[in-house]
Amino acid sequence: MKYASGIGSSQQPSAARLGDLVQIIPGYSDRQKPQPHPSLLRIVGARAVRDECVAWDQLEPCERRPGAERAQLRDGDLLLAVRSVEPRVVRISRPPAGTVAGASFAILRDPASTVDLGYLHWHLNAAGPRDRLRSMLRGSSIAFLPIADLASLEVSLPPLTRQLAIVRVATLRARLSALTHRLDHSIDRLLEHAAITPDSA
Repeated sequence: MKYASGIGSSQQPSAARLGDLVQIIPGYSDRQKPQPHPSLLRIVGARAVRDECVAWDQLEPCERRPGAERAQLRDGDLLLAVRSVEPRVVRISRPPAGTVAGASFAILRDPASTVDLGYLHWHLNAAGPRDRLRSMLRGSSIAFLPIADLASLEVSLPPLTRQLAIVRVATLRARLSALTHRLDHSIDRLLEHAAITPDSA
């Protein structure tokens, strides 16, 4: 595959290292457990992320230190799990002020002009890239993904117009899947109700 730095035509298949496409910021390791206080930050731990969503009401307090300030989340950031046997990426939407990524994550932000963050979100959660991320994991008892290894991950980089088209299709598929799940749940409840409802006289 051709690397982005040597692309001759914007339509040629290419690839780039993740570290060349986005800024990768390690999460903050907060070893202390301060008592809740209005001036404290709030930290996103591994337990607060479920089904590609962050439970903002389950965050722990975190002291305002230089490392914590750097790991504050912004709207649109990607949050990648680096201390999990199942590396997943969550896209952050409108985080509460003063919210910090914990040490279980790395923040991906400030994308290059050649990549769309929505595409990167989809790509890193796809089967092939996730397998490559798993192969980079280290540690025998607690799995972790070194930031340097993460930065070296090769990302397939189609033209930007194709990236945006992929994101649109992936978004529609996710909506269809959610609607199908809701419909299946409603039908199951309807059938269960029908099974226990006596016939009218």
